[in-house]
Amino acid sequence: MTGGYRYFNLDGTQIDGLTPITSEGIIVSLVSRHRGYSYQDNGVSNGVSFGAPIYKDVFFLINAPENTVFTPKHNSHPDSSFLDRLTIAPTKGNYFSVTPLGESFSKEMVSFYHQHAYSMACRSNSSFTVDHKKSLVNTHYSVNVQHIDKTDATSVFGLLPHQWKKTASTPSPYSVEAMRGTIKMLADDSFDTSMSFAGVLPSFTTPTSSTFDKIKMVSYLNRLNDNLVSDGVYDDKVDSKDYLDNTAPYWNSKALYPLSQGLIIASQLNEERLKASFIEKIRLILDDWFTYSGENDSRYLYYNDTWGSMYYSDDAFSTGTRLSDHHFTHGYLVFASAVLSMFDSAFLTSYKGMVSLLLKDYESYDHEDDEMYPYLRTFDTYSGHSWSDGFGDAGDGNNQESCGEALNSWVAGYLFGLATGDTELVDTSIYGYTTELYSVKQYWFDYDETNWYDSGIPASANVHALGMVWGGKNEYQTWFGPSPEFIYGIHWLPTGEYLSSYALGNDEQKKLTKIYNTFLKERGGAPKTWFSNMWSIQSLCSSSTAIYNFDDNKILGDDYPNELSGAYWMVEAMDGLKNHSSASYAEITSNVAGSVYDNGFKEVVLLWNAGKNNKTVTIHYGGNKIKEVVAVSGFTSVDL
Repeated sequence: MTGGYRYFNLDGTQIDGLTPITSEGIIVSLVSRHRGYSYQDNGVSNGVSFGAPIYKDVFFLINAPENTVFTPKHNSHPDSSFLDRLTIAPTKGNYFSVTPLGESFSKEMVSFYHQHAYSMACRSNSSFTVDHKKSLVNTHYSVNVQHIDKTDATSVFGLLPHQWKKTASTPSPYSVEAMRGTIKMLADDSFDTSMSFAGVLPSFTTPTSSTFDKIKMVSYLNRLNDNLVSDGVYDDKVDSKDYLDNTAPYWNSKALYPLSQGLIIASQLNEERLKASFIEKIRLILDDWFTYSGENDSRYLYYNDTWGSMYYSDDAFSTGTRLSDHHFTHGYLVFASAVLSMFDSAFLTSYKGMVSLLLKDYESYDHEDDEMYPYLRTFDTYSGHSWSDGFGDAGDGNNQESCGEALNSWVAGYLFGLATGDTELVDTSIYGYTTELYSVKQYWFDYDETNWYDSGIPASANVHALGMVWGGKNEYQTWFGPSPEFIYGIHWLPTGEYLSSYALGNDEQKKLTKIYNTFLKERGGAPKTWFSNMWSIQSLCSSSTAIYNFDDNKILGDDYPNELSGAYWMVEAMDGLKNHSSASYAEITSNVAGSVYDNGFKEVVLLWNAGKNNKTVTIHYGGNKIKEVVAVSGFTSVDL
């Protein structure tokens, strides 16, 4: 139930009765409104359940031209104890603005908002620059303002947590609580944020762990290789869980990721037969998607001019009918293309244009001149993360489930930019990856335990992850089930080096460890499925524990057996690397990617040269700076 309305003057005094008032504004209180539910530990594996509903008063400030007449009225029953209608009759102008004040207000708060209420933001803008030497992403937000009634006050920004935690601007004392957490108000027409880019790689260098077994690793690669015959024909005996023979674009493109990891691993281990086989097989699948061979072709792409988007021959997961999940699905194909390009220059020559067309469907970096695609189609530059649904027409707005695949799409763009020497694509991918990574930590995992509260899911409850974030709600669920492995793990796949960015530095490593231990608590101490994902993340928290738990038979009997080789490679690699450094970095360089790790005894930089020439890279660590030459087309690991 709700309790009607109350009205207040701008000085905070309550308006009694039905007497009209003449003013520039009025405060409206929605009495005892439903604000959410309390949460309680339900004692079972899926964490929390709904408790009692929460009702609170909510206040709004209505700002209007001077000498506007506000008249409170009863509803159709005069004996009603609440006023439920308000007529607004301005004597000049045809405008008003509404400010949410939250669950309480003060005279000073009202004065602040009212002062800025006549500076109307007409258009918002954002732009970014990447500082290559300092490895920083700097984002500038601004609005074009229309000043009404001769006001010269600034506009007011509502800064989201990923913004106010990364800006040098000082917000006002005023804020409101929303689904994303505390929104802090900044009186200004622009502001800037700055975030560090710690580097990202397509994979790890050869593990230095004492437990790494090359023979075992090669046996895993051989199993991966056996899933596709070498003569270019899909194998009838392929396990259906491997998805290599699947026409659905998501499943088929997803199957390329373990093969891409296998190619990198085989190359580093000098397994030339496996390397050649993986090159052949990745190209087979990409050739299939990037060409059209007639009406019997089951895998091809085409451009839909009406929607300005790239479509697949199969509409699985509504990639065509709703333009859904384009960054997830395209990202896998672009990632595989970027990796293959380093080993097969003929592929890059043949398909560079086709890969660019696919990539720009979700990551066009051209604001003005791209006639085929919108700017950063799937990325919300103010919210700081991508959205999955093309239409976003649900009652709760748009949504995103798989943050791991969203991050992978940026990694794919970054690697393809390095392979092609496209510096604008490199910088755009760094901007998107860095911004989305930080937003995922804030909104899907609540790293700082400051963004979830009573009307959302409190971090103190028995969960520390959301399966889906919507425009209007947070959801501890996935589209395909409520298992905690799905809810946490959908953000921890695919298994790759980028996952180490979930634990940048010692502080974040502790936060991720708490999150992972919360997951283990939900599952009674051990995962029940998705073992490759769970043990890969555990290796970021405690590599020795992950190695102890690692069981290839469980992975082979699980949903994604082809992840075995990549998961083993990551778990063993992290045992030697320990922690992705948040302070040390490799300067951003054309064709070269780099990440610095700190194992507690020394720092190690991993470098990937995607180009065709040796490159010199500058490494910053512990106040020192050194230059390192990275050999053509390969990985380099250097102790600092």
